[in-house]
Amino acid sequence: MRDLLRLSVPLTLWLALFSLIYGLHAALCATGVEGALARAMLAAVWGIGVALQLGMLLALRSPRFGALSPTIRQASVALAATALFATVWSLFPALILPLC
Repeated sequence: MRDLLRLSVPLTLWLALFSLIYGLHAALCATGVEGALARAMLAAVWGIGVALQLGMLLALRSPRFGALSPTIRQASVALAATALFATVWSLFPALILPLC
């Protein structure tokens, strides 16, 4: 069961972060909040998301949280690295695109 979590949590976290940042983007646009405050909020969510994904990657590489099976360990680390890249790549446009 833990191996299944090691494999699925990084990409599930990416999905939650994707939904959160673009939902926040839409909410800021709908309420008319613009400017430095809106950019700071989006940047904070992006930064926290990247930090969470990096922490997940480092945790899955550690002996304490990593899988005992080498195959599961390699797969979970690869998925965590993929999720980190996906977080940086797919959430960054929310920082640079116009708010509304």
